[in-house]
Order: sequence, then C-alpha cells, then structure tokens
Amino acid sequence: MQQQMEQADGMTDQDARIKVYNQVEQQLVNDVAWLPIEQVTVSYLLKPYVIGVADNALDLIPPNDWVKIDIAQH
Repeated sequence: MQQQMEQADGMTDQDARIKVYNQVEQQLVNDVAWLPIEQVTVSYLLKPYVIGVADNALDLIPPNDWVKIDIAQH
C-alpha cells in the first residue's frame, strides 16, 4: 500500500492519481487498517493486606475470582 501511495504521489494525471488513492483506501478498509488515537492509563492503589487479586490486561476481576480475594489481618 505504501508503494502504491508513493507511486500515486508522483502521477501528473489527476484522475489516475485519485483512482489509485481510492483503490488504496478501499484496500486499507478491507484490511481493517486503524490508527489508535488515545491510550488509557489506569492507576489504583491496592493495600498490601488485600490478598488474592490477580492482575490481568483488562484490569477486571472475573466473577469466579472474587472468592479468592480476602483481607488479611493487619
């Protein structure tokens, strides 16, 4: 795709250039090209006496994991 876009950049025939750009754009849509525009950061404080919490990529606690979480004597 990059090579086709660079090739289209050098075309002097505007109609042909637009046709190539449209083909490239459609191919990118078909290939599900995307660009992330934000990145979320989550911060939290977990007291050392809260035990059994397992970290995961989604920062979620699966329903069955709640039975494993406990508060130790402190």
